[in-house]
Amino acid sequence: MSNDSWKWFTPILMITTIVGFAWYLWNSSDDLDFKILKQSQPSQRETSISKPVTPQYPIPQLMDTILDNEDLKILPPLDQSDSYFILAIEAILGKEIADLLSETTLIEKIVATVDNLPNKHVAERIRPIAGVKEQFLVATQSTTNGKYILDLENFKRYDFLINLLSQSNLGEMVELYKRFYPLFQEAYIGLGYPQRYFNDRVIEVIDHLVETPEIEETIALIRPHVLYEFADPNLEKLSSGQKILIRMGNENALKAKKFLGELRKLLISNSD
Repeated sequence: MSNDSWKWFTPILMITTIVGFAWYLWNSSDDLDFKILKQSQPSQRETSISKPVTPQYPIPQLMDTILDNEDLKILPPLDQSDSYFILAIEAILGKEIADLLSETTLIEKIVATVDNLPNKHVAERIRPIAGVKEQFLVATQSTTNGKYILDLENFKRYDFLINLLSQSNLGEMVELYKRFYPLFQEAYIGLGYPQRYFNDRVIEVIDHLVETPEIEETIALIRPHVLYEFADPNLEKLSSGQKILIRMGNENALKAKKFLGELRKLLISNSD
């Protein structure tokens, strides 16, 4: 099979990287008992909706294009898609990255993670990529106030993600994302949103992430229990998605937000 026949997988590779690889680089776990698919409880705003809502940023239907182009493959059923994802990722990004991915309900976990990025926690059980094995680095502890300093070496662990984003062809990814969209939407409905549109949620999450505050000074941490927390309560109360950007370091976060802003423009323009 040619490399071109795998191109329709590219959007999911990027989404997987954006929302999952950051947790691979941050060794943490959450106590939140979050269940994916139909076991999840719809949000309060969803249960208040009595009729379907017209998508604000619709993705065009491209089935006719797929049928007319022999190089494009029809999507597998959602419950049979995991092996396709893993095989495609291994073919494009290598076995080292593919081995990090969840082997079951991968698309559902990606959708659930995206949906939960504006929330306080994203449970480890729904993350599409496994936890990091290497040690988290902090600078010398201050014995007077019990605070730690986030070691700048941690920021280098995100170089892979930032380099991948900078080398991406956004226009191509958005076009391919439209082909892959039906499985995203099906997984989103399975989360408990039968009357909502996943692409609208993607735009909402992007808007939330680009509002992450810029932190140029040294980041202080505390360790009240097993996990590290931000010493600044204003940082600690941020969402899980915004915390990811802060943990990347300000330089990397600015690059990531630039990428997200450009992605948003293309997603909106392609919904017209």
